[in-house]
Amino acid sequence: MELHGQPTDPYRIFFPLGIVLGVMGVAIWPLYYFGVTANYSGRVHAFVQTDGFLYAFIAGFLLTAIPRFTGTDSPSLRTQYVLAAMLLLCAFAFELWAFPVGNALFVAIHATVATLVIRRFRRRKHDPPETFSLIGLGMMAGALAAVVDFGVACNAILPSLDLLGRRLLSEGMVLLLVLGVGGFLGPRLLGFAALPKFDTVEDARSTKNILFYKAAGITVLLSIVAEYGFGLSTMAFLRAAAVTAVILTTVRPWRRPAVRTTLAWRVGRHTG
Repeated sequence: MELHGQPTDPYRIFFPLGIVLGVMGVAIWPLYYFGVTANYSGRVHAFVQTDGFLYAFIAGFLLTAIPRFTGTDSPSLRTQYVLAAMLLLCAFAFELWAFPVGNALFVAIHATVATLVIRRFRRRKHDPPETFSLIGLGMMAGALAAVVDFGVACNAILPSLDLLGRRLLSEGMVLLLVLGVGGFLGPRLLGFAALPKFDTVEDARSTKNILFYKAAGITVLLSIVAEYGFGLSTMAFLRAAAVTAVILTTVRPWRRPAVRTTLAWRVGRHTG
């Protein structure tokens, strides 16, 4: 039986870790229901799910895919284990309501992942897909969110910015990462282009397209800051327009899948 990928691929560590952290995030509800704990915190749940559960899958995917797309090496197993341990400690800190500690750990975690990604981009042998410019902006949103959340937890930033920090994670970082990855893989899962080989990017890169994706990503970021930082709720419509433009350009949801696979038809149904 041929092994898929490499034994050192980061997703082999971070995907199972994400499942464990997801269970930790939702465990507060049954524990409270059955009387094991006397109270619960929706804030704990939110941070464990975003900074733990979701981020474990984000780190696992990026640290596996980015090296393959750029022709570089994966992080060492020691680095992966240290990062995984930091994620686990981060989740436990939130579970114990130690928000300054949890957010400080997340700042270090995000900085580590961003450093690993940047180093591989700088040493790249192949240019990544055009839509991956949205991943860079997503990592910027995550960095800003981490700093804001840490500042609020330490009372160094106004509590009124708490929602901005959390939305920069959920509506900023996660959304932009999904658009960046989905914008490339979506058309290939639907059969509109060849599936990636991960050792090269076959499509010709267009400067015009890259500028379009960057503009859309910056629009998403600025709209989040304007809405949750300055109370301009109408910015949600601008953000929706930018996201819709990216989806229409990449996935083209009005088209029927070109291949007859269960995955293609499920993706097509959810985007159509």
